[in-house]
Parts: sequence; structure tokens; C-alpha cells
Amino acid sequence: IYLSDYYTKSKRASERKEKKIYFCDTGLKNSIGGRQDIGFDAETSVYLHCLKHVSGYPMGKIFYWLDKKKNESDIIMSYGSELIPVEVKYRTSFDDGDLKGILNFCRNFGVKNAYVVTKALMEQREFEGIQVSFIPLWLFLLVF
Repeated sequence: IYLSDYYTKSKRASERKEKKIYFCDTGLKNSIGGRQDIGFDAETSVYLHCLKHVSGYPMGKIFYWLDKKKNESDIIMSYGSELIPVEVKYRTSFDDGDLKGILNFCRNFGVKNAYVVTKALMEQREFEGIQVSFIPLWLFLLVF
């Protein structure tokens, strides 16, 4: 089991907030839980992939983030002062409202680029000066 801390600039506040839980093995999770949640399994795969990526950096860490209305940004990769938000939407369709969490995170912390991992969509869009890259899961795992 891996625990992801809540992102805030205050380390103390981050440690007090609820943790987000990821299983290191989705097969084990599915056999224990009795039901498969393909969206959560995709998010777990992205989390584990990002964890491997940041572990090579001394200041590398992974967080999650929620705004006051409980809009979530799934994964925040932190390399010291550099932040890379990643949202997992493993489905064929979604609307701009599904991106509230990641866009609010970008606005609040001055981040100009974000990633959304999808089932098939691959494109780039701009939302109020924030560049959002939509990347299929298979490609994200292959090249990121």
C-alpha cells in the first residue's frame, strides 16, 4: 500500500490531512475487494508510474489535491518548486466540468501545463492560459 499526501505549501498541514491510498498490486486489490473498478485501476497504474519517475529525484514526491468544493486533482508530481498535475479520466467521454480540480489547482499554484490521462483521446487544449495535454493511458505509460 502507498499513501499519497495532500498537497499544500505547508508540510505540517499536508501531514495532518487525509491520505489517499493506492494498492501496489491491482490484481491483489481486485481479489480482496471482489469488484474491479477500471477507473481506479487506471489511476493506480498512473500513480505507480509517476512514483517510479519522481523517485529518481532528491526532491521528488507525489501528492493529491482537493479544492474547497472537493474537486480533486489526482496526482501532483513535485520536483521541489516544479509541479506537474496529472488527472486520470479513463473513459471515452467527459466534459470540461470534469477538469475543475486540475484547472483550479493550476490557477491556485500558478501552473501553466497539466496532463489528463484518458482512455483514447489525444489532443491539446488551452483553458484560460493553461495548456492541458490529453494522453491515452498506453502512451502515457510508454513515454512519460
